[in-house]
Amino acid sequence: MIKICAFGELMVRLTANNKSTFSSLPEFVEFSYGGAEANFLANYANLGGDSYFISVIPNNTLGIASLRQLAKFNINYDFVKKIDRGRMGIYFVEEGIANRGSVVTYDRKDSSINYLKFEDYDFHDIFSQVEHFHISGITPAISENAMYAAIRSVRLAKEMGLTVSCDLNYRSKLWNYNLRDKKIDPELVMSEIASYCDYIFGNETDIQQFFKIDIRKKEYLYENQDLVYYENLLLQLSKRFPQTNIIALSIRNSKNSSINYMGGVLYKRETNQFYFSQNIDGDFEEYLIDPVVDRIGSGDAFSSGFIFALNKYESLQDTLDFAVASSVLKHSYRGDFSYATLADIEDLMKGNIYGRIKR
Repeated sequence: MIKICAFGELMVRLTANNKSTFSSLPEFVEFSYGGAEANFLANYANLGGDSYFISVIPNNTLGIASLRQLAKFNINYDFVKKIDRGRMGIYFVEEGIANRGSVVTYDRKDSSINYLKFEDYDFHDIFSQVEHFHISGITPAISENAMYAAIRSVRLAKEMGLTVSCDLNYRSKLWNYNLRDKKIDPELVMSEIASYCDYIFGNETDIQQFFKIDIRKKEYLYENQDLVYYENLLLQLSKRFPQTNIIALSIRNSKNSSINYMGGVLYKRETNQFYFSQNIDGDFEEYLIDPVVDRIGSGDAFSSGFIFALNKYESLQDTLDFAVASSVLKHSYRGDFSYATLADIEDLMKGNIYGRIKR
C-alpha cells in the first residue's frame, strides 16, 4: 500500500449535544477534533495505509492534545509544526435532524496555519518519503499564506513525481480574505490547484460553485438520479482539466437531514469510460442511509477510500464501490473521523445493508 501525505488544518470541533442548537444552551457541548485532510488520513490509516500529516498547531495544551488524536489513528505527525503564534481553529456544528438542516460556523481567524508560509514547512523532505499527496479546497480558502502554500505544494509534488489528489470541498463561509486589495477569486485558485491533480473528488455543488459549470438536471424524488447529467458534468470538468485522468463524485440525494441516499460516479479520461456505483446485481442503486448519525467527513471517507481501493483492486468498478461504501458507513459514526474497517466496508459491498449482528 502506498504512503500518502496531506496538508491542511486540524481544528477543534464543538458540536451541540444530541442534535440540538446553540440557541438552546445551556446544554452539553461535544468536544472533538477534525478537518478535511486529517479526516482523509485517519480513514486511510484505519484501513491499513501509512499516513503523514503536514500542518501546524499552537504550542499549547489544545494543540498537543490534537496530536494524540492523530496518534490514535497511527497518523505520522513528524511534519506538524508547533509554533508560539496563533491558536487552534474552531468550528461549531449544529447537526440537522428531520427537516432542520445542519449549520456550521467557523472561527478560524488568527489560527496558527495563517502565520506559516510554504518555506516554513518541510515539503521537500516529506515528499521524498511518500508516493501520494492530497489536499482539499478548504486549505486555500483559509488565508493568503495557506493559499500560496497549497498551490506551491501541489506544484512541487508533481515535480517530484508524486500522484496528487484534490477534494474540492467548496465552503461558502470561507474564501473571505483579500489578495492585492481584491476579494480572493476561488475559481482562479482552484483552477490552478486542479491543473496539477491526477485525481479530483467532489460533488456536483463543488463543481458548480468553483468552476461555474451549469448543466440542466432532471429532478427526481429521493433515490432516483439523472445519470446522463452526471456524465455531462464530468465531461465538462474533464475538458477543463485534461491532465486529470480520473474524476470521482459522490452522489447524494436527501429526503431530509435524517434520511439520505448515496451513490457515486467516476470518469476515466484515458479510456473515456464512466462508472456508476453498483449493487450486488450490477445495477445502479443508491444506499439508503436512515438515520444519518453524522454526515461530516463522509466526503473525506469517499476520497480516502478511493485512493486506498485504487491500490488494492484491479477494477475501477470495485474501487468506486469501495469508496461509496466507505462514505456510507461514515454516516454511522459521530465526529469527523470514520472508524469503518476494511472488513466493514467490504461486508457492505457484498450486500449486508441491514446491519445484522455479527456473532
